[in-house]
Amino acid sequence: MQSSLSSCLLSKMHVKLLAFDLQTLVQTAASLPMFADDGVDLSRGEVPGTVTFYESKPDRFLKFAVDDGTSRVPCILWFNHISSPVL
Repeated sequence: MQSSLSSCLLSKMHVKLLAFDLQTLVQTAASLPMFADDGVDLSRGEVPGTVTFYESKPDRFLKFAVDDGTSRVPCILWFNHISSPVL
């Protein structure tokens, strides 16, 4: 019981991840953006670093990369979610 309680509490925490850590995440639910790291469910995370690249198409998307010193994380921010591809 204690283990499931602590797991529930950890999933509500704000987590900062290294770009290197993103390579170890495993998707746990097909319908939700849920991932697991060492058995702890994560739905959100933050990668602190420096933006090293960006490309913008007005009214479509912003593509950028964040480098935290361990690796680069490619990111994309869709401005119109209706026309966004489903990953």
